[in-house]
Amino acid sequence: MNRNYYFYGMIFLLPHSRSEFKVNADEQLGKEEFFLKKLTSGKQKSAKMEIIDWHGSILDCFKNNKPLKGCIKLRTDGIIVYVETSKDKFGWVIPYYKLQLFNSNGLHVYADGNKISFRVNKKSQKCKNFVTKLLLAKLDHVSSRELMGNYDT
Repeated sequence: MNRNYYFYGMIFLLPHSRSEFKVNADEQLGKEEFFLKKLTSGKQKSAKMEIIDWHGSILDCFKNNKPLKGCIKLRTDGIIVYVETSKDKFGWVIPYYKLQLFNSNGLHVYADGNKISFRVNKKSQKCKNFVTKLLLAKLDHVSSRELMGNYDT
């Protein structure tokens, strides 16, 4: 497998590296929830949003692909950012301890010196609810970790 083509740091080209992506996501973010748990906890994936900006060394894989849309999926210990270009689909695995979020004139996701900015429809109640759920999940994760001590185990 040519790792330069299929794997960019924590960004995976899907479906070519689907198995490697699944193993890495499960290891970094915890296993995906079972169907019944998903029903009780509500929607864990955002609607597709337009990507308005991105930068960073591992995000150079988007340079010639012109990303169009993306979505965010919540996991127990982090998020997965899916990016769809005209040709390919990528998955970016981000643990909560590396994640920084800003919600201003869009939703800005930062991790490891890389950034993706989404245009969020401020009038859509679904988008507002998901952004709120994402911010609360990050806050809940950080506060529970502070009670337990450092991230180093």
